Amino acid sequence: MTLRLATWNINSVRLRIDQVARFVAERAPDVLMLQEIKCTTDQFPRAAFEEMGLPYLRVAGQKGWHGVAIASRLPLEDSDTFQVCKLGHARCVSARVAGIDVQNFYIPAGGDVPDRALNPKFDHKMDFYEQLTEIVARQDKARPLVMAGDFNIAPGEGDVWNHRYMSKIVSHTPI
Repeated sequence: MTLRLATWNINSVRLRIDQVARFVAERAPDVLMLQEIKCTTDQFPRAAFEEMGLPYLRVAGQKGWHGVAIASRLPLEDSDTFQVCKLGHARCVSARVAGIDVQNFYIPAGGDVPDRALNPKFDHKMDFYEQLTEIVARQDKARPLVMAGDFNIAPGEGDVWNHRYMSKIVSHTPI
């Protein structure tokens, strides 16, 4: 079976629902993972996703910059959500689809100073990655796993709109 997956930092699902509908119509993903949905779970536009043919949903909503969702054409089953740096932020949602565990992340950006002692946001980001690495290492290697989302890293010059400007931002530094 072929499974078409897409991931998108949507930066407000309600504001961009028409763009989502166009994307789904053009690209026909079986599973769409969204980050920065910027709405509570109750505010998520479920009816619009049902109309798009993605009726199976897992949503971890929250006001502000957080919130993640999985929308699928195929039925979703429960899967253990990786419990990473739980500070009350909706940064991970999971489901099992067609026998594959799917984890959708919105990893902290880390602020502008790549120093754990000086920047609590960077410390949080590094803690998140350390905990995620430990969790993944404990997973059953025979069980299919997809980890997707906004990892807030951009290692190459072509990964950002302006390399010179972004070289001072944590997500684009050599760290």
